Amino acid sequence: MFPSADVHSTPPLGIIEGFFGRTWSWAARTDMVHFLARQGYDFYLYAPKADPHLRRHWQTPWPEDEWRALCALRDTCRAQGIRFGVG
Repeated sequence: MFPSADVHSTPPLGIIEGFFGRTWSWAARTDMVHFLARQGYDFYLYAPKADPHLRRHWQTPWPEDEWRALCALRDTCRAQGIRFGVG
């Protein structure tokens, strides 16, 4: 049996960067994380359609500079209390 739902609770809120088109810069992503934290949001999911390592080249290791940037974004999320994921 499911616990009773609290009608005043808010579902987890966040952003899924999972769109087609021009991707955000790493600085823009970091800015978004800080915005989400200030607004009380819960998560950031990195999943841009233009990232070849999430699609066509998913079996190929990411270039070191991109991997470091992604890890830095993850660390920023953690420091701001934002859950981070890759999709």
